[in-house]
Order: sequence, then C-alpha cells, then structure tokens
Amino acid sequence: MCNHQHPTSKLTILQFREKLAKYFYQCGREELQPERPRTPKRYHTHTVGENENKKRRKCVGCYKLLRRTMNSREADNKVKKVYTHCKECAGKPAYCLISVSTMTDRPAIKFCIVVRRGPSCFRDTQNSTTSGPSSAWPNSSGTPKPK
Repeated sequence: MCNHQHPTSKLTILQFREKLAKYFYQCGREELQPERPRTPKRYHTHTVGENENKKRRKCVGCYKLLRRTMNSREADNKVKKVYTHCKECAGKPAYCLISVSTMTDRPAIKFCIVVRRGPSCFRDTQNSTTSGPSSAWPNSSGTPKPK
C-alpha cells in the first residue's frame, strides 16, 4: 500500500507497520487536548427569603423532626407554617429559621439568611414564659415541652 503511493521507496511490511504505528501514536497525542484545571466543589448555599405570593407553607425541617415521633397526620397538624423558603433548592422547600440554623446533615453548608421581616418562627416564642426559641421543639422524649 505504501509502495503504491511512493514507488521509488521500497518498505518492508515490518517497516510499514512500524511507520504506521508511529503515525497513529503521534496523531493520538496531538489530538488530545490539555487537561482542564479541576473546578472546585460548589457547596450548596441555602438562601432563605420571604415567599413572594405570601402563602404560608409547612416547614420541612420541623416536619421531619415531628415525623420521627408522630404519624403523618399528627405531624402535619403540628408543623409550623412559615413564609420563608430556600430559593436555591429544587421545589423551593419552606424552612423556618430554627430549622435552617440546626441543620446538621451537611455541616459545610454556609447559610445566608435574608428576611425583610423578623423571623416568623420567633414571634410565638417571644411572648411565652419559657426561654428561647427552642421551646417550640419537642424534648428528647418526643413529647412537646410545656409552655
């Protein structure tokens, strides 16, 4: 085949195979693109903002916590309804600020809280006789704390 293209040069089959192998080896090297620099991992940042249409939704974090000790109907009745939600998550799940601040499943997450009004989850607990916003959460036995 090579002798048909260049009749003056006589190559043996072995020389032709070596030349062909070198050609393909060099072609493969030239076509490879330089390795791209690796992009750093992007950590998900929860940005909690106020709901645009002023519709209250059930807090996902509180529901998960209540669901550990109650059935779905009881948890659905007792879960907090809030105006705040995560702008970046798929489906924009609702979160109260207590749930956002106590998320422990991903400790590397940075939380950026942007709320125009005061946090809705603290409004009920400020007037109560118990101290702190944690009074709305059940204790370790699973029963609600007395107010």
